[in-house]
Amino acid sequence: MAAQIPFPLVLAVIAIAGLSAGSINPMIDTILYALIPGDIRARTLGAMTAAVTAGMPFGSVMAGYLGQSMPLPLAFAIIGGCYAGVFVLTGFGRHWRRFDESFRHATEV
Repeated sequence: MAAQIPFPLVLAVIAIAGLSAGSINPMIDTILYALIPGDIRARTLGAMTAAVTAGMPFGSVMAGYLGQSMPLPLAFAIIGGCYAGVFVLTGFGRHWRRFDESFRHATEV
């Protein structure tokens, strides 16, 4: 959308991205159930859900502010850049190797 491509192409990209991302939450849930001990699982997952849900309004407020204070393609570019930055910061690094080892140990027990 920031590149101002034709609307039918935008819809196609959004549809493909939505279908592709649909399997992410079940995979995350499977990993969480394997890693979190059963006796604290409900409290842990409840706290995580509460924290994520509490943060949702901030994204809506920020998107509304950006959409009103600047041209929409620039707002889309900023939001996309923030999204890519968070992915790069959290998607790579040594902590994922520890996560892999923890998951391997959790599934062996």
